[in-house]
Amino acid sequence: MKINFQSPEVRVVRTNILGQEIFFAVDQPRDLVQSHHLAGRFYEPDELLIMSKGFPVGGRLLDIGANVGNHTIFFGKLMNATRITPIEVNPRVIDLLRTNITINGLLPVCDLSHVGVGFYSETIGGAGIAFRERNIGGARIATEGGELSLVRGEDVLDEPFDLVKIDVEGAEIHVLDGLAGLIASCRPNLFVEVDKENTEAFLNWMVANDYQEVERFQRYRTNTNFLVAPV
Repeated sequence: MKINFQSPEVRVVRTNILGQEIFFAVDQPRDLVQSHHLAGRFYEPDELLIMSKGFPVGGRLLDIGANVGNHTIFFGKLMNATRITPIEVNPRVIDLLRTNITINGLLPVCDLSHVGVGFYSETIGGAGIAFRERNIGGARIATEGGELSLVRGEDVLDEPFDLVKIDVEGAEIHVLDGLAGLIASCRPNLFVEVDKENTEAFLNWMVANDYQEVERFQRYRTNTNFLVAPV
């Protein structure tokens, strides 16, 4: 069922998935992710299923590249996450991310203090971003040409996680480098979308950091998703 929420530009879809009432706020129905939400379903269900294999019920999730909250909602509502830290730098989706978290009753388990900042291998001010309205989640960061802030993840996070999801459109190696200390200390499972040109670097990263592949899944020809775990 679609109802008005906050403004005529935002619609909310209410659906029931695996016995849970789920709400999706949509402001761009032609966007790749939001078109699925408009139809009352999660985006990338196969990837969510694979991720759930590396996540204990009631666990803690670091959602890097949270976009409008697809994965945050799934793990908050269906996997009973006790702590979710969404990371999203794209100003185009931040309001919708906050809305989706709020209407699904996930504010008590979500740490929103880092929403609006991106993760990278170094601290950078004045970063830019480029995206298309039909694929807002495909936004790519540029290290100059804008007003966005990028930081090393380990510089702002001091808590352990059970699963770290990284979907950052080609910047995954930079994000991993910026999380080196945190990954070394809490050894979480990782679910990483890896662009084709970064595959060799990611496989080398796994060897250097004592991680092993659990499962991989390819939806698009330009990248592959890896679920990896500490050896």
